[in-house]
Amino acid sequence: MNIFNQSAIGAKKSPFIYRDQATLEIRSGGGCISIFGLPFLLVGIFIMQIPLGIIPVQRSGTLPAIFVILFGCVFAAVGACLVFGRSGIILDRGRGNIIQWYGLLVPMKRTEYLLESVGQVEINFASGDSKSAATWPVTIAGESIAKPISVSQPTSFIEARQVAEELARFLRKPLVDYSTGEKVTHDPEHLDESYRDRVRRTGEAVSFLPPEPPNMRAQLERTGEGLIINIPASANSRFQYIPVYFSLVFAGGVAWFFLRPILMFTMPEFIRNIFLGFFGLFFIAAPVISAFRQCIAGKKSSSGLPSRRPFSVWKG
Repeated sequence: MNIFNQSAIGAKKSPFIYRDQATLEIRSGGGCISIFGLPFLLVGIFIMQIPLGIIPVQRSGTLPAIFVILFGCVFAAVGACLVFGRSGIILDRGRGNIIQWYGLLVPMKRTEYLLESVGQVEINFASGDSKSAATWPVTIAGESIAKPISVSQPTSFIEARQVAEELARFLRKPLVDYSTGEKVTHDPEHLDESYRDRVRRTGEAVSFLPPEPPNMRAQLERTGEGLIINIPASANSRFQYIPVYFSLVFAGGVAWFFLRPILMFTMPEFIRNIFLGFFGLFFIAAPVISAFRQCIAGKKSSSGLPSRRPFSVWKG
């Protein structure tokens, strides 16, 4: 199967909005991000009202009022950015410009580029870590553009390829793929072309088995149907538990610096439970559970036998 030709397989709905045939727009913000930020906004507003006497809560201890207000402002600001934050990119072939904007519900800051300054659409690869997934950023680049314009950061190559192809067709610019570590350029007229058809059209030499890199652990086995990749199991390491240690330290810090001051206030029990539940769920339970799940998944992947994965090779 040609994964490049079947770009719609396993891909999400196009993120682009077509105002007309010459205007394309992509927006981000809202949705699940707003729902996630709503508790931060509400908790921040509630905390700021306590020292002002708007909410009848008596404080015990020596916690300064300014600290409580600043603490609430931080939560409210983060929540407001998540709830009301919006951004977008407008590509207008009629006016010949690109507008990148940011704001709270409405555009508040705009940056404009000339459409003729765009040289290509790019796909890159950003490896993830213990707290974030790997992504395939799609950007717009050009000699006159100091910093590539970020369009989308899908967590699937198929989705990134679909977005980049649609963008390259609209701009009539080449698509450059850096995700494999090598530069592969596709002109906008042949984006749907399969690898087999490209080889036949260009006559380029095909090498299915490139030189093996130094210290390669995986083994390639040629069969009548193609290749079998033997991937050895990963070795257990105590370093895989580092995310758990950090999560436990973080949870302990939250409990000491945030839960303890909450207990110093004299307030209705149901309000105290709301605060304790919010911090306990989002800042203690969530990171600890996530870290343990990653360690369990890593342990399962390193405790089994070596895996054998088939890889079909096109034969011309």
